[in-house]
Amino acid sequence: MANDPALEHALLEHLRFAPLSRAELARRTGVSEERVQAALKDLVTGTFVARRPQDDGPADYELTEAGAGRLDLMEELQRSPLKVMAKVFGALVVQVVRPEKAPTPLPGTQAPNWGTLLFILLPVVAVIAVILGNVVNSGASLGTVALFLLLVAAKFAWAFRGRRFRK
Repeated sequence: MANDPALEHALLEHLRFAPLSRAELARRTGVSEERVQAALKDLVTGTFVARRPQDDGPADYELTEAGAGRLDLMEELQRSPLKVMAKVFGALVVQVVRPEKAPTPLPGTQAPNWGTLLFILLPVVAVIAVILGNVVNSGASLGTVALFLLLVAAKFAWAFRGRRFRK
């Protein structure tokens, strides 16, 4: 089963200290080798884990720098999800309000005004309200919701990066 955040977190945690084989990861997590292999495939594709072939046995998997960063972010989300979300949304607002200056301004461009900022952030606030309403009604894990909201914020930041608003 691919995209299992709990399994991916457990794998990253085990790989934090030393490279391990797929079989050893399955043994330590108590999960089938097939599920471990699917999760490792996703982590390798995302460059969070590197696969290291061995001459005399099965390949070892080791944590990359990106994987260590992801593990740190997951742990910070568990400790203080609202603090992490506030950092992400704050960075998003700063990026929209004060975009990087181009070396030479393009004709007909200007910094976004408050109306533009409100137009951009209103859908984000609506999505957050709907998600939080569902969390209260369904009893979903706060960590899962925080990770989802972080991904939504990252998507908006990526979509609007470097855009200039016309008069």
